[in-house]
Amino acid sequence: MRTIRRDWPAFVIPALLICLEAWLLVARPVVVPRRRSTVLRIAAAPSELVNARLSPYGKGFEHDLAEAFCRAHGLTAQWVYLDSWKQGWDMLAEGKIDVLAGPGLRPPVPDDKDSPFWGGPRYAATEILVLNNVDRNPLDDPSELCDAPLLLENIQTLPAMLADWLKPRGCHTTAAWTTELGQEKLLSMMDDEAARYAVVEARLYQLWQPFVPSVQPSEHTGRHVFRRWYWRKDSPQADKLREFWRDTGKAVAAELGVLYFGFLPPPSEFDYYEAWQLRQTIHDQLPAYRKAILAAAKKYDLDPLFLTAVIYQESNFDRHATSPTGVRGLMQLSQATAEYLGVSDRTDPRQSIMGGAKYLREIYNELDGEGFSPWNRWFVTLAAYNQGLGRTRDAMALAEDMDMSSKWRNIRRALRLLGRSHSRRAEAAYSGRTQAAYFVRNIRFYYYFLKGLSVLPGREADDLAPLAGALPPSWPGGS
Repeated sequence: MRTIRRDWPAFVIPALLICLEAWLLVARPVVVPRRRSTVLRIAAAPSELVNARLSPYGKGFEHDLAEAFCRAHGLTAQWVYLDSWKQGWDMLAEGKIDVLAGPGLRPPVPDDKDSPFWGGPRYAATEILVLNNVDRNPLDDPSELCDAPLLLENIQTLPAMLADWLKPRGCHTTAAWTTELGQEKLLSMMDDEAARYAVVEARLYQLWQPFVPSVQPSEHTGRHVFRRWYWRKDSPQADKLREFWRDTGKAVAAELGVLYFGFLPPPSEFDYYEAWQLRQTIHDQLPAYRKAILAAAKKYDLDPLFLTAVIYQESNFDRHATSPTGVRGLMQLSQATAEYLGVSDRTDPRQSIMGGAKYLREIYNELDGEGFSPWNRWFVTLAAYNQGLGRTRDAMALAEDMDMSSKWRNIRRALRLLGRSHSRRAEAAYSGRTQAAYFVRNIRFYYYFLKGLSVLPGREADDLAPLAGALPPSWPGGS
C-alpha cells in the first residue's frame, strides 16, 4: 500500500484540497438544499420603489407587490438591499435570497431550460429618458451625447438600449455608470453639475422630479425597460411564485401602479411653476393656519398633510376665495353645506377648516361597507367632496352595473361614462368628467409633494414638521 510522502512541503496537501474544491464548484452546479421557511428573502436596489420615504401612500410599489404575494401564502417578506446587481445574482445563485427584483435584469447565464433561474413576466413598463441640468443647454441632437459627460442609471440592459437608440445617429457614447443603484445619487450628482446629461428610467424619476427642479427631461428615447422577478427553479417557493404571476401578479402590479403613480403627470408635462408656488405658499401662508389645521385633523382623524393638500387645491390658502358657483372660503363650502355643518362664516379660517374636515370624515364614514380599500375609499371621498355624494353614488351604481370592482379607477371611469351618456344620471354627474378626476389627482399630487417636502432637507421641512408629526394611528399607513 502506497502512503503519502512525509517529506512533501506542508502546504502541498491543503493546496490540493483547495484545487479539488474549486474544480467541484466549476464542474458541478451549486445545489441549494430546499429549505422550509415562512420567510421570503427578496433582494432589490434601495429606492423609492421598495423603501419609500417620499410617498404617503405606503412603503413602496415593489414593497407592496411582494407583501401581496406573502399575504397570499402566509409568508413574511425579508428585504435585502443590494450594492450591485452582481451581488444580487450571486446571492440568488448561492441560495442566500429567494427572489431578485428589479428593472432590466440580465441573468448571468442564458435564460433557457438549462438556466438555474426562472424569470416571471415583465411588468411596470417605463420609458428611458435623457435628463439635463437646466443650467446647461438642453439636448438639441442625440449625437451630442457622444461628446458630453453622461451618467447612466445602473440598469443592466440600459447600455445596450442606449447604444441601439444612438446607432442610427452614428453615435457611440462612452457613458459612465453611477456608483450606486437607484437614482438618488445620480440626481444629486446632476444637481451638482457633475454631468450635463443622464439617462434614467422615467417611473422612478417621476417620484423625484418635484424635488429636483434643476434636473429636467431633455429627450424621450421611445425605448422601454420592464421590471421582473427572478427566482431559482429549485426554490421551495417556485410553484407559488409561478402561480402568483400566472394568476394575479400583473393585476396587483397594475393596481399598485395607480396608487403610487396614478397622480403623477408625464415628465415632460410637469408644472415647475406650480411646484414652486406650492413651496412659497407653504412657507408664507401655512404658518397662519397651522393650529387650525392641527386641531381639525386631530378631531376628525385626518392626516394634517392631507387636509393641507385639500385646502391648497380648493383655495390656495386664500380665505376669501369665491368661485363662480358661490362656494367660498379656504375649504370652498357652499352655503347649504356650511349651514348643514354649522359654519356661520365661510371666510373664517378656523370655521372653514373645521367644517371641511368634518365633511370629509362624514363622507368617508358614509362609504363604509362599500368594499373599498382605505385609500380607494379616501379617493372616492374626495370626488364626493367635490361634486356631492349623490352624484358619486350614481357613478358607483354604474360601476356595479358594469361588474367593475370597488376601486377609485373604476369609479373614475364610470364618471367619464356618465358624462358621455344622455341618461338621467349623466345630467346629475356631468361634472365628474371634467372636475372630479382632476380634483382627486391634484390633491393626491399635492399630498405626495407635501409629504416629500416634510422629509427632505429644506425650509419646508421645518414649516411642515408639526403637521408631519401628527399622523393619526387610524390613518392608512399610520402606526
